[in-house]
Amino acid sequence: MSKYILLLLLLVPKMSFAQQRESKSYPYKVAVKTNIFNLIIIPSLHVEYRITKKSSLVGNFHRGNIVFFTENNWLNATLDYRRYFARSTSDALRGFYLSGGFAYHYDYDDVILDDMDQVVRTGKSKMGGVFRTGYQFGLSKHFLMDLGVGLAILSDVHEYQRDPVQAQGRLMAGIGYRF
Repeated sequence: MSKYILLLLLLVPKMSFAQQRESKSYPYKVAVKTNIFNLIIIPSLHVEYRITKKSSLVGNFHRGNIVFFTENNWLNATLDYRRYFARSTSDALRGFYLSGGFAYHYDYDDVILDDMDQVVRTGKSKMGGVFRTGYQFGLSKHFLMDLGVGLAILSDVHEYQRDPVQAQGRLMAGIGYRF
């Protein structure tokens, strides 16, 4: 029994030192960003959480209500796994990346029609996958810039699928703060 206690006492400081070394060499765990393409008319929130040296989880949320030719009123939410391919590992949440994940889109004004073209309900949900690529870099010690493009492939969630698959392009020029 005393062998196990001694072994545990020897391993705990080593594990603690390894955790301290990783936190010093990769000091940033979280980045909070907004897309400057949408800043004025479509508020957006992007939260990135580093899970390893070169990967993170990114949650995106934005709600829009604008009029181009017709009124557009929607909500988008995504959750991505992001993998960085930078050669240097001196800084976390930085470099060229690829990501993929799940996307949700809700259109408040779109209508669902039945087989007789009668309105069943107003409001339409779509779910699917999202794929992105881009480059993220630091502007200063804590501020960063995220430039990226992506594609969301969405499918209707209800039984009346008139437009079963839809593709949406995604552009990102995000500015944020990491801590």
